[in-house]
This record gives sequence, C-alpha cells and structure tokens, in this order.
Amino acid sequence: MFLASVSEALMSGASSGSELKYSIINDSGDIFRIYRMIENWVMLQANLYKFVYNDYRFVYKIIDITIFNQQDIADKELSLAQNGIPNKTRLCAVNNISPVEMLGNSLIENELFADTFSNWSVLQTSYTQSSGSSDEGGRPTMDETDLSKSGEVTANNDTNDKANRDY
Repeated sequence: MFLASVSEALMSGASSGSELKYSIINDSGDIFRIYRMIENWVMLQANLYKFVYNDYRFVYKIIDITIFNQQDIADKELSLAQNGIPNKTRLCAVNNISPVEMLGNSLIENELFADTFSNWSVLQTSYTQSSGSSDEGGRPTMDETDLSKSGEVTANNDTNDKANRDY
C-alpha cells in the first residue's frame, strides 16, 4: 500500500494508454504550480532589487511543458503562429531554440545570406505547382476522350464549378 499521492496508473497499474496519459497530465499540474511559484519569486526579486523600471513592463513566464507533452505544446504553438498570433519566441522556446540562437539565425538568414535564400525555389510537386496558366491549382484537366463514365457526367453537369455546388 502506497502512502504517497502517486497514481496507480504510473506504477504499472494503467489498464489503457489514455488512463496513463491522463494520469501524467494530472501529475503535470503539480509541476506547473511549482512553475507559477518560481515565476512569482522571480518577479518579486526583480521588483525588490529594481531590476525592472517603471517605464518597462517585464513578465517572467515559464511555458507549461514537460517531456511528456512537448510535441503537443510545439504543435499548439505552431498552430497559433500559423494563425497570426505573435508567438515566434515561444515557438522557438518549445523547440529548444534559445533567444540568442533565434536572433543569430535571423541575422544569418535575413541579412548575411538574404540573396542566397531568396534564390532558392520550392521543389516542384503536385502540391506546389499550379495547373497550367490559371492560378487555381489542382490537377491538370484531362482530354474529353480520356474521361470515365462518372467523369463524363461531371463534365456534362459542370459540377466542378463552385457556383453549381450545393453547400
């Protein structure tokens, strides 16, 4: 019998993978509470010793990440960045790139080798190239003689035209 507050799922008692996952998530909450205590202590020290000036706003934040949720957090941060949220530094942090590395990489890519990288082109695949002269993308159109029965019906009804579709 255990007297410690350790989940049985962590001690080979999990009957499923999801039970183990949620047990780890629950235990991670304890770590995240320690993160908040460290953040509060750092901010207190910064204010007590006047490391932060009144005209400068400084926030010390530790990302809620463990070795068990590292990929999930990285995916979340990437999704936020792709949707326009200004979190490039957080995205770099969860991918183990320090602010100094990030600034150095930016300098190298944007200043020193800008002309080199701008001349690189994406490998042409069916995902990256457009279909002929139109910029609509997709697969090139087939000749009328190569169409299957369903393709002929589609061509006759013009169902590929967005205006003819029911949504």
